[in-house]
Amino acid sequence: MNDADRETIRRQLPSLLASVQLSEELLDQLQRLRVLTLDFREELDVEPRPRERLRRLLLEIPRRGPDAFDGLVKALLETGQLEPAKLLRPGLTHADLSPAALAAISAAAIARQAAQRAPHCTPTTPVHRPPPVQERPPLTGDRPPPPAAGDRPDAPGPSLHLRPTDTVRGSERDTYRMISSPRGLALVISNINFRNTDLHETREGGERDEVALPSLLKQLGFEVQLERDLDRAQLLDTISAFAKRPEHGMYDMAVLAVLTHGGQHVLYGVDSRPLEVEQVISCFSHEAAPPLTGKPKWMLFQACRGAEGNRASRLMDSGRQATDGKAISAPVRMVAEYGDIFLTYSSIPGYVSMRDLDHGTWLVQVLCQVFAELAHSHTLSELHRVVHDRMASMVTSRNEKQTIETAQRGWSKKLYFNPGL
Repeated sequence: MNDADRETIRRQLPSLLASVQLSEELLDQLQRLRVLTLDFREELDVEPRPRERLRRLLLEIPRRGPDAFDGLVKALLETGQLEPAKLLRPGLTHADLSPAALAAISAAAIARQAAQRAPHCTPTTPVHRPPPVQERPPLTGDRPPPPAAGDRPDAPGPSLHLRPTDTVRGSERDTYRMISSPRGLALVISNINFRNTDLHETREGGERDEVALPSLLKQLGFEVQLERDLDRAQLLDTISAFAKRPEHGMYDMAVLAVLTHGGQHVLYGVDSRPLEVEQVISCFSHEAAPPLTGKPKWMLFQACRGAEGNRASRLMDSGRQATDGKAISAPVRMVAEYGDIFLTYSSIPGYVSMRDLDHGTWLVQVLCQVFAELAHSHTLSELHRVVHDRMASMVTSRNEKQTIETAQRGWSKKLYFNPGL
């Protein structure tokens, strides 16, 4: 299939999901035209969700050779589905149609008229349509970040609602594929109750993050695994096992979020033993996680990276703040073979991360708010720039601010989450 036809299917995917009738007749036509194999049709038959069956079919067709696009258009026309066919071939007129297509379209029109005259009759061919999406009111865009006191946003939780997109954004050439259902697997690790509170205090307020962040990821389309209070060995074992899960091969992306105490270059288990960040990242190298090769991997580390406070010039909050760690010196390991990795650090090297005892960590608060508003139209990199700007005005009663840091390793394309599709 040529690039233009492949891009047409990507661009029109939401409309096709809403308008194509996935009937046995359509599948028969696609199989007759050699667009669909018997093996793949049997795979579709196993999927119980009509919308997901249609999605898988539409995503498979671009892989079916140079004639698959024309075959799809012809199959739609010969099953009376003129409107979705015109989404793929906008210039179609009745003069372009074969006698078989004209007859099918005419029969479909007669059936629709009969159904309208007898509304209590059930059509013999079911129409598969997606459930309605609740649209949020239009947003004004990147509004200035709220101050840390009084006007600070409430901690996001189950009431968080993402604004859905209306199209698959970006082009296949320069954008990561993000249309699988689910989008991918996500692992969230939340360490709150540390065993030796003389070394590391309880991360009070962290329980808000372990509600808010999984809620956000689920609405972005991820299947979320939440783990709590892991020691150093459990941290490494859980992350390593997650990176090796074979299901990654079926999906488009993977996410790891670790919310814990930290130091420079390290994360702490609840036993206060350090785990090097590089050792965590190496779990996602090409060699360690083959199913994720070529797929985007986003890792978020909510932890201190030192003991210094980033001083600000004014007081703006209630003072109920804490930090996520103490400093430690650790060697930097050699970099393994990495690709398509996007790293989010809650602070810059040597500095603490702020955690509100009532609302959770600053990063998770603001990140959830920004993604809810803008993930429908912004790339992952653009979303982080907005998060950075909003956090720039948040200040503790001790004049401390927080600056996030991002890094990429072999990150070669744009990433849109395409929420709601």
